[in-house]
Amino acid sequence: MQLCSGLLLAPRLVLTVGHCVCGWHKAEADGDLNEALIDRSDCASSATIIAMIYQTRKPGRAPTAIHDQHRGEVRPHPELRIVRDASGKLTTVHANLALILLEEPVQDVAPPPKLADSEARLDEPLITVGYGNDESGAALYGERRFNTSRVVSLPGDRERIFLSPPGQLLYQDDSGGPCLRESPQGDVLVGVSNRGLNNESICLSTYFHREWLTKQLLEATQPK
Repeated sequence: MQLCSGLLLAPRLVLTVGHCVCGWHKAEADGDLNEALIDRSDCASSATIIAMIYQTRKPGRAPTAIHDQHRGEVRPHPELRIVRDASGKLTTVHANLALILLEEPVQDVAPPPKLADSEARLDEPLITVGYGNDESGAALYGERRFNTSRVVSLPGDRERIFLSPPGQLLYQDDSGGPCLRESPQGDVLVGVSNRGLNNESICLSTYFHREWLTKQLLEATQPK
């Protein structure tokens, strides 16, 4: 549907967000013709991902990466539901996650971050990673962007994580990249960026959806 970031949870499993692989449609079944809806009823059946496998950086040179294409089956979260009203305001964002089960594994990749075993905390620093536009609106192909923000709000639903805005307009229209917690044992996946959905610094909590993710991970790592 659109170009987004993502994260390899396993050699055959990519995590991204639902609105990147599913389209908007009129919410006629809900009785309000002015609302628009994203759910599982209008999603791509498959998607092509480009795995960026980064090489050791040489002093004074830009990072280089091997671009490896893979195709896979799209698996949106079964409860995916995003609603916007006639004015374009988002009124519902729930389970905005999707997985892509690849036909063949991505080779020679670093171990993925582990799923968080606790919720995000207020004022906790989180690192967001993606391939979004820079402040001039330009995107350099293959260049990762990192930003450290602090958790400023945790609504009562515990599903959304609001972050302090970046100092520059990075990650414009970018979604699907990981929101990471640093730990002595390595990076931990706390959420997935939803910034491209409404241009706000929001991560959707992976801890909130850990049961679904754990089940899908187990299936993806079974021998074919």
